[in-house]
Amino acid sequence: MMIALPGSGVDLPVQESDELLRQSPWLWDCLPYIAAAVCVIALGLVIFLIIKKRAGPSSLDTASAQLAEHAAVFSGLFEAVYRIGSGDSRYKQGVPGDFIVRLGGISGAEELRERLRYLDDFAQWDNDTGAKKMKDLTKFFIKNGIVRDSAAKIAVDGDTYARYKVSDGKKLYDGTLAEVIAPYWRIGDTILEKGLIKEDTDERN
Repeated sequence: MMIALPGSGVDLPVQESDELLRQSPWLWDCLPYIAAAVCVIALGLVIFLIIKKRAGPSSLDTASAQLAEHAAVFSGLFEAVYRIGSGDSRYKQGVPGDFIVRLGGISGAEELRERLRYLDDFAQWDNDTGAKKMKDLTKFFIKNGIVRDSAAKIAVDGDTYARYKVSDGKKLYDGTLAEVIAPYWRIGDTILEKGLIKEDTDERN
């Protein structure tokens, strides 16, 4: 035969439960307090969730939404930011400087400006600090759905010129193999920054 400890959800054989109660007579006295504590915690969680729902999105969520909405404003800077952050290029103050100017021109993007407030010190950064800050900015891009394409070579088709420019201005015809010099950046299906290609002469030869 089994016996359940009230409010505990634990079933014990009769002999074990009797022995437990003889050894711990305080257990019965504590059960109401334990149950009350569980109820208080559960109620607090419910209240927290209600308040959070009524409060709406956090400032970080709003900043992310603002970046996605205005990402095209920063066209021409994505690859420059990436290259500094990855160590492929030395830090240049003009990159974050230009970014801040464009950011300041966006109406109603206070949360995004606050999220990127650390960029304001760009003139004081050395090469190492600048690289770290640009790497952080790149991560912020990627976290919020801004994608750097990874193709190293492509076959030219009807959509190529929507995504790339040709480095020497030469017309490349459909089927031509091309080397990607710089990738394009996009958010969803929207091209934010065109990449750069050139004819792959090694394949042609």
